[in-house]
Amino acid sequence: MVLQGLREEGDLVHFVEHHLWPVVHASEQWAWYRKAPLARELFTWLKVDTGMGRLGVPPEEATAILADTPASDRVRGVMTHLACADVPGNAHTREQLERFAAIRSLAGEARADSIANSAAVLAWPEAQADWARPGILLYGANPLVEPLPAGVKLVPAMTVTAPLVSVREFRQGQGVGYGQHWHAPEAMPVGHVGIGYGDGLPRLLGEDADVRLGGVACRVLGRVSMDSIAIDLRAVDAKYRQVGQAVTIWGPDNPVDRLAHAAGTISYELLTGIRGRIACQ
Repeated sequence: MVLQGLREEGDLVHFVEHHLWPVVHASEQWAWYRKAPLARELFTWLKVDTGMGRLGVPPEEATAILADTPASDRVRGVMTHLACADVPGNAHTREQLERFAAIRSLAGEARADSIANSAAVLAWPEAQADWARPGILLYGANPLVEPLPAGVKLVPAMTVTAPLVSVREFRQGQGVGYGQHWHAPEAMPVGHVGIGYGDGLPRLLGEDADVRLGGVACRVLGRVSMDSIAIDLRAVDAKYRQVGQAVTIWGPDNPVDRLAHAAGTISYELLTGIRGRIACQ
């Protein structure tokens, strides 16, 4: 198993104990690695910063590390991370791939390589290598800034539901929630759902967002509260307008990408933002 890099020199013993391969992404880590008195061979991966500006050694340092024998003989793979792979045809991504190709030629065919994140798996055939590192794809969400390529079908791996905790009849002009930004255009049923920003929903979800009740889209009304959201129940069959009914926040019939767009964010934030107050099954 390949695991993110060392935080301190003493971490190396744990990698050996649990048969893990660390990723070296800083020169200090390489210094720890090459001098450590390891009980047995500990293999590693080298991460190169080709233009992400985050983790990874610069290309010139990568060149020096690969030439640092015999320690470099234990480098079993080289990797990089793409900053703009979610934009097909992006010029910066092409530059990153060119920089990595130069490092790859120095690394030799005996070493594995890894480039593609989720977006590159779908949009950059030239980034396909020995290992891919998909993230958001495993959740069944679209990593691209545009619709999925033809023929690609993703299955959502996460469904978030919350109970309907209140059903009320609002009169025309009656407002809902903090700030009273939304007012009923007519006499209508309004539901309150037991989920809010305290559970990980964006506070600025926006009234373009909707959830599902009884298979019907229900628009979110007004501001998100800490523990609840208000929804429009006009299109929902009366048998589902009952306290305790499960409301789908996102899932197969309401893609998380759609909700994220309405909130002005990305699906990554929603998927990782759900907190412990929501039970997992």
